[in-house]
Amino acid sequence: MGIDFAGTTEKVEVDTDLNIYPLDSADVTVDQIIKVVDGEEEVEGATVEIDGVKKTTDAEGKATFKLISDKTYAVTAYKDVKIASDFVTVPDEEFSLVIS
Repeated sequence: MGIDFAGTTEKVEVDTDLNIYPLDSADVTVDQIIKVVDGEEEVEGATVEIDGVKKTTDAEGKATFKLISDKTYAVTAYKDVKIASDFVTVPDEEFSLVIS
């Protein structure tokens, strides 16, 4: 089932946070975990942003996004005055950002 956008039917995926991602028929989505650390410490409560979607890290410093496999995304994480950005190509099981 698709959603009608101005007379065309587009395939989309809606995650549990009600973010809508347009998909091509061949796109495969995966859960990508973004881990935020400050030195060796996981950062709880950091904001992680990908493509305008913001999520907050849990007690383990992790935020999970549903992203399209084999696509590269710009990722930004921040808390207080500390910030970091990088690119992730999905899926990446070891991806983390070090904020400073």
